[in-house]
Amino acid sequence: MLLPLRGGCRLLARSSQQAAALQLYGRRGCADGTEQRDGDSQKPKKIDEGADENSSDKPDPLEFAKSTWAMGVQGKIAAKHRPPKPGPLKTWIGKKMVARHLKLAAAEHGDFDNIEENLMEGAPLCLRFLANDALHGDKFTGKTASSLQSNLMDEVFSERLCEMMTSLRSAGCTWKWKLEEIEKVTLQRMFIIVGASRGGTVHRGPTGILGAFGQQFVLTKDQTQRFLDKSSGMQGRMSVLQELLVSDSVLVGDVVLRARQRSYLRSNADSDSQAPELTNRETVEHVLRLEMHLSQDRGDEMPMLRPGSWQIADWNWLCLGNHPALPPGIAAPW
Repeated sequence: MLLPLRGGCRLLARSSQQAAALQLYGRRGCADGTEQRDGDSQKPKKIDEGADENSSDKPDPLEFAKSTWAMGVQGKIAAKHRPPKPGPLKTWIGKKMVARHLKLAAAEHGDFDNIEENLMEGAPLCLRFLANDALHGDKFTGKTASSLQSNLMDEVFSERLCEMMTSLRSAGCTWKWKLEEIEKVTLQRMFIIVGASRGGTVHRGPTGILGAFGQQFVLTKDQTQRFLDKSSGMQGRMSVLQELLVSDSVLVGDVVLRARQRSYLRSNADSDSQAPELTNRETVEHVLRLEMHLSQDRGDEMPMLRPGSWQIADWNWLCLGNHPALPPGIAAPW
């Protein structure tokens, strides 16, 4: 299970610019180094300015809810929220490495031969679930994430939708989103976050994220220091990667869906005697980030990955990628 990812990191570590590929993040949502301790040899870098939402200056709840509706349902995504798109070569290499890694590390617990096809078949069902169930005004029953069937969605993402609908309902707004046809489905990116977990151990102190051939490796503070220690050489770096490859991981797929739809969002102040009407048909591009937790099964001599269930982690970058190793409000590297 070491072959598919180790080679890419070896090439990266040989580069004189290997330290620049390692980004550090503070656990309080700071990517600018405020959590850095003495001995951290690499200054944390801010990946994306989309982390403004983590500021103490909270926007008006209703305006924030309307903005969430515009980003999600209408697909009006600000440029700062969009991660950089991978090039064709990087996309191809990333997919091949994921397939190879899963075949070696998780073959005994699941069939991943058609992982790309499964993602592209499942993403439309997830988008229809959002339209017909999660964001259906008549089905929203409360303020808790459990009212949105949180087993199908990550908690941070679910809370964002709950917050939006609670604010809209409190303001007397009505809304509807009708998906008429999904015209095109494209798998934009697929990668593994090695060393990350949903509901597992939370790293304390700065979190380092190493990118190699389209995959991500999450390092603790101690692992980051050892990886950047030039005196340890290649052996020290490879020992860190060996530790990561026997830890939990998260499989991530970004799927782009082009859909024809109609919708409306209306408040009491805008209403008149007529009932609200759906807008004319419009074509909107949606992006779903789907995740599967891969937990280590240590029952055998050779550690294997046990796959979990797919969940919706983000939609149209409402949660800035919702990285499993970073606090809410901090943009994922991609």
